[in-house]
Amino acid sequence: MTTKPVKLGVVPSTFSGRADQDPYKYLQRFELAAQANSWDETIKTAQLQNYLADTALLWLHKYLKEQNAQATATAGGTPTIAKIKWKDITEALQKAFRTVASKEVAEDKMLARKQRSGESPEDYVYAKIDLMSDYESDMDETTQVRHIVRGLKPLYFEKIYPQNLKTVEEVLNQIRRISDTQFLITKYVEVNSVEPATKAVADFSKILELQSKQHAQQMDKMMEVFTTQFKFQNNKTQNFSSQNNLVQCANCGKRNHNANQCRGQKAPKIQCMHCGKFGHIAGFCRSQQSSSIICGTCNKVGHILNMCLSQVTCNQCQRRGHLSRNCRSGNQQGRSSTNPTPNNRTPPPRGTVNAVEMTTPDLNTA
Repeated sequence: MTTKPVKLGVVPSTFSGRADQDPYKYLQRFELAAQANSWDETIKTAQLQNYLADTALLWLHKYLKEQNAQATATAGGTPTIAKIKWKDITEALQKAFRTVASKEVAEDKMLARKQRSGESPEDYVYAKIDLMSDYESDMDETTQVRHIVRGLKPLYFEKIYPQNLKTVEEVLNQIRRISDTQFLITKYVEVNSVEPATKAVADFSKILELQSKQHAQQMDKMMEVFTTQFKFQNNKTQNFSSQNNLVQCANCGKRNHNANQCRGQKAPKIQCMHCGKFGHIAGFCRSQQSSSIICGTCNKVGHILNMCLSQVTCNQCQRRGHLSRNCRSGNQQGRSSTNPTPNNRTPPPRGTVNAVEMTTPDLNTA
């Protein structure tokens, strides 16, 4: 068979006859390329032979040889090249590379295909037609209609099945009519439900607005109370600080503390306002002339209870009122020999202070 040069606008893919290649799908794509290139059946038949490879090309050689043999036999033994038609070669190609297993798989896919959730009826119909073509390319239209209607959703099936439609186009028209009716019904329901829904939204918005105002008022009250308490606390702190600033230490000259609380190193700077001596204040002055210090035991002026000598017993003469170092007894000269030893000492009477040498300075000489 001779071919003439042809310009290729769209180049078809090749068909090798592998198990994963469907001859029917391949011929569909080849038809699209032929239409884009404006090929007639003669050119399509010639070009198809150029795009067969591997096992499909071996099959083509066998097929052409058989066709030429039949043409030669028809011509009475004269060698003749058979004229191949497009329909004959495409049917032979599909028959040669379509196994029984693939046909069974195509049938299972066709019967199992139903309209899916969210899928439009038109998409389902064309997908179903494609599967039916995979199973049987020359299936009559009545059988196609039966398979299509059985896979529709109940909404379409219960309205189309009783009508006993005969063509696929009638099924598509009826599906579109049902879809338009459903759209109008849905739109009508939405319009009628807009007013109640709008009123509910408005009421809910009013409730939210009222709650927002109440919350804002509560926050304003809380801020007012907090501000008042803060000002009171701040004024209290400032007053306390101002009062502390009025206190000045007589020892170091600094503010915020007095001489009794002073931790400075200038202790001699403290001067008694009574006797004029440094190192103590008038409240702790030990002078006998002080009329503000009275002993709670002997009621004498000049010392306090802890320093009262009326509770002290002399270790030398065993008398009260003075220490052994200030004892004026005539036995002081022989004190070292006559003093009783610790083991021979006479215990002091009950209720008196133990005769231990005190390191407290003599108040009589103060």
